[in-house]
Order: sequence, then structure tokens, then C-alpha cells
Amino acid sequence: MRRLLLSILGGVCLLSAPTWASTRDLNLYDWIAVAPIVISAESLGEDGRFTEVRVQRVFRGDVSAGETLRLNVRRANHNRNIRSDPKAIVLAEGLEYLILLDRSTISRRSGTFELVRAVDGVRELPAEGADAWLSAIQRFVATQEAGDDRAVWDSIFGMLEAANPIVVRAALDLALKFDRGDPSIFVHLEQLLRVEEPVTRKKSVRLVGAILDRAKGELLPLHEGVFVALAAIARRDAEPEIRAAATESIAIFGSQAASRLIEDIAVADSDQRVRYAAERQLHDWRDGQSATV
Repeated sequence: MRRLLLSILGGVCLLSAPTWASTRDLNLYDWIAVAPIVISAESLGEDGRFTEVRVQRVFRGDVSAGETLRLNVRRANHNRNIRSDPKAIVLAEGLEYLILLDRSTISRRSGTFELVRAVDGVRELPAEGADAWLSAIQRFVATQEAGDDRAVWDSIFGMLEAANPIVVRAALDLALKFDRGDPSIFVHLEQLLRVEEPVTRKKSVRLVGAILDRAKGELLPLHEGVFVALAAIARRDAEPEIRAAATESIAIFGSQAASRLIEDIAVADSDQRVRYAAERQLHDWRDGQSATV
């Protein structure tokens, strides 16, 4: 049951053997989802055909902190996609890495471990911010093992309150990818719409829009705080892409206040992309009104 949940939430099947090229941009939640063993470890350098590491932390799996493991990095390099990743990975001695592992039948006989996700099964911990990565992974593993679907999603939506931006962005990614969430999480999204970090603002705007769009035709109370936050973004955000997304989300409200705001944006915004997004919404509204006449 746990492997099934991880396969679904990770968006990748264990049997598909994804390459580095297809997984390089995954957030940490999706990246670790398919791995039976997730650790952080210090590289001890190469020992003949294999690379040795000393386990620092165990997030998931049947190994222990302080244990020395032999990794078949050579096989991962041999199986890599040369076009997308021409350089072989090397675990530099003395550095600490996040590593995804599995024990295949072959590796069990040789006493070694295979890298899950091939050459993308290793990520060097950043010199700054390592604690945020480690705490995020600890929380992600707990969520992935929370139990049934409802428990997993309750945990994911709880991540929206986290102080760790890595955790928050992962929750937004998952909700957008799987088209989940309802107006009950607006209380969290209202706060995220006001954060300084643009990636989080953009994802939050898109999630609000997706929730509003799914609720069209249903009894959806007007959440004034969300509308006010979206209006502020649509008018003043420094990023044109975020202003355009906020404009599209505002249009879903379908109110007179939304209509007046979008008309103003269609004329006054300094960026053509934003003006076009507003004009498109106005055009769609007029078409809809004509169809009802």
C-alpha cells in the first residue's frame, strides 16, 4: 500500500527507471518518493569499483546512522543518458550528499547498493540551507507514510503553514499537479499570496485560480481576503507573469468588482502580456453574456 501511494504521489512508477534528464527538476518531495532508502551521507571516496559513504541520517530504509555503505555509482554512470548528462557523477570525498538507494538482487549478492533514479539519485547538500533541506525531507517522508489518501492530503495541506519555504512550495506543487484543494485552504493561501518570494506567490495564485475554477457553478462564498490579495497582486506585483495569473484568477469571481478591476488592468497595466490576459477575460465574459441572450 505504501509503495502504491508513493508511486502515485511521486508521479513516477518504480518500474519505469526514470533518467536524470526526466527528473532533474523534481522538487524534493517527488524526488524521494520512489526510493526505499533515503539517507544523507558523507562520501569516503572510491574503493575500487565502488564508492563508499558513511551514513549521517536515515530518513527511510533499513540502514543505520554511522554505517558505511558501498554504492554502485559506476553502474549509474554507465546507464546514464549521455545526451542529457555527458558528465559522470562523482561523490567528492568529504562532502555530504542526499542519496536515494535500493537493494537489488544483484546488489544484495555483492553487498552493495544501487542508486535509485540512476545518476539523479544523488544531490549534494548545499553549503547554505542544508538544515532546511534535511528538515523538509524528514517531513516529506512522514507525509508519504501517513497512511491512506486522506491522511496524506491532510498532511500536504498542513505543509502550507510551514515556515520552511521548501515544504510550502512542495505542497503547492502537489496540489496543482493533482488538482486538489478547496476553499477551506484559502486561509493559508491568503498569507502565501503576500510573501516576498515570487515562486511561492506565483504557485499560490495559480492554486487559488484552480480552486475557484473547480467551484464555478457551486455555492462558493466570496472570500474577501483572497480577492483583496489577488487584486493587490494583479495591480502591483513586480512580476508580469504573476500579475497576469492573478488577473485570470480574479475573473473567476465573476463579480462587478472583478469586472471593473480587469477593465482597468486591460488599459492601465504596463506589460502587454498582462493587458492581453485581461482583454481575453473581458472577451470571454462578453461571449458568455451574448450566449445567454
